[in-house]
Order: sequence, then structure tokens, then C-alpha cells
Amino acid sequence: LLSSGFYGWRSGQELRWGDCGPSRAFERRKQGDKVDLEELVKRVSHDTDIELQDLLSSKRERRISHARGIVCYLAVVKLGYNLSEVGKMLGVSRKSVSRCIRRGEKSFDNENEIDQYSK
Repeated sequence: LLSSGFYGWRSGQELRWGDCGPSRAFERRKQGDKVDLEELVKRVSHDTDIELQDLLSSKRERRISHARGIVCYLAVVKLGYNLSEVGKMLGVSRKSVSRCIRRGEKSFDNENEIDQYSK
């Protein structure tokens, strides 16, 4: 579903599929070893060809909502950010972030696509 032409993250920041449980994500945040939320938003914006200001706006176009879902899923489920942090970044409520997570989860065909965003 997503193209494979991603730019790499800073060296030393890796997240493997088995490391994604809630307790592991909390440990990573506690250690300060996580992908920056702002960087994640910029990267999803770039990879989905959506302007950053559109992604951060209240627009409800399908492709923009899809990209927000990707951000929410990766940020909360895989990287351990809380709903409030993600909601503030995207300008949406915690309830909206929760709905976006379900939509974002459906966006990934396999774990390799997820790993590409978290390295």
C-alpha cells in the first residue's frame, strides 16, 4: 500500500516487530530512544504526497484521513506516544486519534512497512 522509497531515520533508532508491545514502547520512551513525533508526521506527509499543512488541518478528504490514520497508529501503538500528545500535534481530539488508530492499522500489509517508519 505504501511505497518503499523511504528516507532513513537517525542511526541507532531501530524498532523491531517483537519490540512493539505497550511495555516495550514505554521503556523506549523512558530511555528517550524513540522517533520524534514531528519527524514522523513530516515523513508520513512526504511519503503519502500530502502537504504538511493539509495533514495538520481539519480537512476530511479521504487521502488526508488515511495519512492521519497512519500517523496515529504508528505514534500510539508502535512508538508509545499517548493519545493526547498525538491529538495536540494533529489538532484533533483523543477520541479522533483513537478512531484514526483503527483506520491506520488497516493501512499496512506487512510488518516491513511498519519497520520502515520506525528506523
